[in-house]
Amino acid sequence: MRNLDQLAVPAKLKGDGIYIEGWRENASQQHTSAVAIYPDGRIYAAYYDVENGAIRYFSSDQSPGIHPAIELWIRRLAPTVETIVWPGAQSGATALPKTKIATQQNSSDPSPDEQAALLTVATSIWSASLANNWTMNAVVGDLLSDATGEILKCSAAFNLVPRPVGFMPGRLYLAANARAVVRYIAGVNQNRIYRTCISAVALHYRSSIEIASADI
Repeated sequence: MRNLDQLAVPAKLKGDGIYIEGWRENASQQHTSAVAIYPDGRIYAAYYDVENGAIRYFSSDQSPGIHPAIELWIRRLAPTVETIVWPGAQSGATALPKTKIATQQNSSDPSPDEQAALLTVATSIWSASLANNWTMNAVVGDLLSDATGEILKCSAAFNLVPRPVGFMPGRLYLAANARAVVRYIAGVNQNRIYRTCISAVALHYRSSIEIASADI
């Protein structure tokens, strides 16, 4: 497989791990890989090359099943494609964290009204079918803020729709100004030149948000 030249925004995992996805430009569904690395040396990795027709998964230990973050990647990428688990990892079922669970709200998490506002922003960048499956927790809110900031930066020259006033990083600003943000993103999305700002951010931030939502 040729070198991959695009990287997603890295996601922080529990246990101080880091998760990164990479792909070949303009071929994120055909030539791509995912890796989770931990400070103690554990490594979990998978890659997919459409010409080979299968996902190949590797790990440095004998843990059962596939790493949950990579399992999410597999489900999103090609749920019907064969996954080959190479020696060093045992094939088996992995209990994945659910993305929609009823838990006691953490005091640092957004309020229900803030979560509803953040959901509208996520829907404007991705879609309702994706965003409705995500938990709008504090980490997801901050990532949505980062994603929004990248869209604003990329579309700085776009002036057909009023920009959100006084943008500030962080979920609190985003929740409080969700209507203005959604209105702006909708306008950008109607422009054939600047809509690529949204699609690029959606591609680069999706895995981080899914992992944060699933609390992996």
